[in-house]
Amino acid sequence: MEKMTIGKKMGLGFGILILMAMVLGGIAVYEMRIVSVDSTKLAVEYIPLANAAGGIRDAGNRNRYAMRGYGFTEKPEFYDEAWVALNSMDSAIAKGFEATKGDSKSNKASTRLLEMIRKNREDYRATMSDIKTTFERMNVKRDAFNAHATDYSKASKTFLDNQNDALKKELVDHQNIMDVVTGLVDIGTSSQSQIYKAIAYNDSAMLLSAIEMISSVKLLADQLRLLSMNESDL
Repeated sequence: MEKMTIGKKMGLGFGILILMAMVLGGIAVYEMRIVSVDSTKLAVEYIPLANAAGGIRDAGNRNRYAMRGYGFTEKPEFYDEAWVALNSMDSAIAKGFEATKGDSKSNKASTRLLEMIRKNREDYRATMSDIKTTFERMNVKRDAFNAHATDYSKASKTFLDNQNDALKKELVDHQNIMDVVTGLVDIGTSSQSQIYKAIAYNDSAMLLSAIEMISSVKLLADQLRLLSMNESDL
């Protein structure tokens, strides 16, 4: 090393520098290739998969709110909106499968998750149909129940009106009976008093008046016979 000339030493130094530059350039190129691969993954796999996941979540939320509205109101527009959301979920799932075509471990895991989501989506689709069928059956039963309730209300009102009319008639009949019975009692009391007076005063005119009073009993008794159906009263 001591016997080397200055030119050789300078050449060796420049050679070492060139070698170091080549090594550093190789490392930089390798690192850039890694960055390029990661960037490609980000652009080709991760971002499309994230977009698909966002679409699935958005469709699920819209479907859930629409089905909740349908459950509360049974309005068909909510049910139709739920189907639109579910169909948009199909599109998002298809985009997810499109983004996981590679053979990487992350793609395989994402594919398994998408398969599970698709199966749950099919089960939920059947559940939605069952819910609609159940509501339709409930509506048929509800209509029948309402019809029976209406018939019951009408029959009850008719029965109650008949009972009220019968009660009113019975009250009138009883009032008339009371009037006739009161008249009979008055005739009995007045004729008895008249007879006593006729005997006391030895007055034949008063006696004839009492007899006339008693003769009117038959008329009242006939009225009572028409009003009362109870033989014991007669």
